[in-house]
Amino acid sequence: MSRTTKKRIIFGGYDAKSCPEKIRKTYDPYYKDVELDEPSPGDLFRMNSGVSRETEVGVDLKIALDRKIAFIPVCDRTAESKAGREAKTLELMENRGNYIVIWNARLPQNFDTHRTGEPDALVYNGVNKETGKNIWLPVDVKDHKSLEGEKSNPSYYVSQYAKPKFSDASITQFSKGTPQKVDALQLAHYHRMLEQLGYANAKPLGGIIGREGVILWHDLTEPIYRHKVLAQVSAMDYYDYEFNIRVDVASSAIDGVALTSPEWKDECGGCQFKTVCHDELELELDHITLLSGLTPDRAKVYYEHGITKIQDLAYLDHKTAVLVDAGINVERVLNDLGNYNPTDPASMLISETSLLEQLNIAKVSDLAKLDPATAKFSLSNVYKLAETIDIARVKKIGKVHLSRGVGFVPLERTGIEEDIDIEDSNGFVYLIGVQTYQRRREGENYKIKATYHAFETWTQGEAGEARVFAEFWEHIVGQRHFAKSNKWGYRAYHYTHHEPIAFRKLAVRHAGKPGIPTLEELNEFLDSKEFIDMFPILTKEMIWPTESLTLKSVAKWARFHWRDSDPGGGNSLAWYKDAVDHPEEEIRLENRKRLKMYNHDDVAAQVAIRNWLSDLGEARILGKRIPKVDSTDKRFSRKRVLNS
Repeated sequence: MSRTTKKRIIFGGYDAKSCPEKIRKTYDPYYKDVELDEPSPGDLFRMNSGVSRETEVGVDLKIALDRKIAFIPVCDRTAESKAGREAKTLELMENRGNYIVIWNARLPQNFDTHRTGEPDALVYNGVNKETGKNIWLPVDVKDHKSLEGEKSNPSYYVSQYAKPKFSDASITQFSKGTPQKVDALQLAHYHRMLEQLGYANAKPLGGIIGREGVILWHDLTEPIYRHKVLAQVSAMDYYDYEFNIRVDVASSAIDGVALTSPEWKDECGGCQFKTVCHDELELELDHITLLSGLTPDRAKVYYEHGITKIQDLAYLDHKTAVLVDAGINVERVLNDLGNYNPTDPASMLISETSLLEQLNIAKVSDLAKLDPATAKFSLSNVYKLAETIDIARVKKIGKVHLSRGVGFVPLERTGIEEDIDIEDSNGFVYLIGVQTYQRRREGENYKIKATYHAFETWTQGEAGEARVFAEFWEHIVGQRHFAKSNKWGYRAYHYTHHEPIAFRKLAVRHAGKPGIPTLEELNEFLDSKEFIDMFPILTKEMIWPTESLTLKSVAKWARFHWRDSDPGGGNSLAWYKDAVDHPEEEIRLENRKRLKMYNHDDVAAQVAIRNWLSDLGEARILGKRIPKVDSTDKRFSRKRVLNS
């Protein structure tokens, strides 16, 4: 697929797995002077954490290998420094002496093959008998686990630091997982570079040093990855296909030809073109990937039917979509209508009578009112078509709606409400925030008392984490007892599943320690009607005109705003690092205060959402001010549009 070109296109190990639209904008002259987004504190933290991890591994390898590891000095990123690092890498690869590991390598960039690369290490793997050249395997360090997914009882070749060669690897069994695809693609990139230089292993292999502290070897020829076009493929085939696409995208972009267009996806949040792409998607394209839950993969079926705009999706017919979602070939039904009388029962064409009753379809003449454009999605494996149509309509209207069949939002208010949110770093819980919200009726009004509790530790040790959990549990037990003694109602709220999962892990990790509940005691609370996840209530009973359903997106729509100018879970990781490790006490205290304020706002946001719903009459009684999405059917009638 790759075209022959002398244009100066050069890709590193990350580019074959990066967004093609980012590649296009990087090489398109039109975007040369646009203002780019700066990395967030969270992004910088992850990058710095990765660099720190590489440094730690380098020290560990030096201790394990002593004189068998060659260290190439870190360059200062100037052209001269890079060239010197490349020259030293080539020198060591050709004349290795006693070295079996080259650390901090840099392979020569090659504009003919469009590649540059800096594997963290090269590990010696013998000599090529035909060429007499040394063979080197690429190894990269990652600040994450080496495996992902749920594959059960996998076995992989693993080498220890003291014996890093592949020939010394032993088969090791892991509990679950597959070598991470993003890592494998990077190793494939380095293999192609080594291959071009003549130092590659005959069978493509590469190693990853993850958080496990060992070298886990990837067989880059094993077909273990699912590709959207190629089906089940190896890392090498996956890489080659994606790399060649990006060469074509970049080459065309230089000529001002766009082979890609923007889509909104998870990785956009950390991209330098985030604002540029979002503006294009929102202001120019009205793009369907801005809808909550409509990922680029799910959007493909809409593209195939000529739908890229939210407006066009909103004008599809909901009733027809319900039948499509039920697996009925509505397109064939419409084609067969001519064989029946208008007064014939609709059940002669569709046997699901209960569904027909639900949609108020009785006769063939009712079926004739279905929408042919929506019917084209029949048997297309489209994801929740009817629900997505409603989301598109709500987005265009710009107002929260109740979901179909919902009369009111079941968020009952009570005397004592507690909102809970945890802060953790790499699974270590250092803060559990609780806002206690007391509501007592006095005449026609409520007397409100809100108190925030922060159970915290900044020692980074298990003892501190256990103390935090024990103090939190003591508080919960006390508040439940107080409510029961005073005959008040009690509810504890959280947002999504993160808190209950973390609490169960804490109960297991610190079992038997003072103040720690047993798993049975904890589950009695977590599984009770007193512990409520707001997320499924707000997202199943209501449809929001937001691009995501995170707490921040929903709460901001309910007119709540965080005090911090840049709140976010990713950024909190950077704040936590400074809160515990910064050499200046003033900065440590400042970041601890910032984290507690951020956590306080998280729990206060949950209260704000409930208060907002209560103000709209959505708690306890039938909703009065939030419209039902059913009301959009007439507004978005396709026939009305066609006849206008």
